[in-house]
Amino acid sequence: MGGTGAREAVAQITKDTIKNVKDKTKSSLLLLLPILVGFGISKLEHAKAIVEAGAIGVIMGSAIVKIIQKNINDFSRMEKEMQEFVMNIKKTLENI
Repeated sequence: MGGTGAREAVAQITKDTIKNVKDKTKSSLLLLLPILVGFGISKLEHAKAIVEAGAIGVIMGSAIVKIIQKNINDFSRMEKEMQEFVMNIKKTLENI
């Protein structure tokens, strides 16, 4: 848990919280509750760890903002890097 921005690794408390939410909702009407995690998810390894812990997806706002800032004067490069980043994340998470 914590604020937005990049981190080195996914905290164990985050993984434990995902498991706790899944455990508490699996026998209720909230069974289909989608669990998404954001705040500090900036690397492919983070996204993979979050989904392996039981979330269905990740929110990577800070990483996207960095791509935008880096390419603010070159829209076509920004678009290309954004597509590559998103497709790489998607491809990795589809295989989990």
